[in-house]
Amino acid sequence: MKSKVVKIVIDVVLSFMFLIVASILINWIAGMIFGTKSNGDADFNGGALLAITVVLTLVFAVWFYKYVQLGKNNKVKEQ
Repeated sequence: MKSKVVKIVIDVVLSFMFLIVASILINWIAGMIFGTKSNGDADFNGGALLAITVVLTLVFAVWFYKYVQLGKNNKVKEQ
């Protein structure tokens, strides 16, 4: 039980870090494509950028959780 909680906490922390990095990169790419406003943000619908970032973060979170789970199963099979 303890290892499952640790995996979930690590997944949440890494997913939050991924969210921050992905939002910066997506805003930068959108700014290069659509131009920027006077404050430096992309001249694009912020809600759409947020939705894209959240979907990518959820995909990352599920992938990473499955990756950690598969890694543990492979180690058990090798022993």
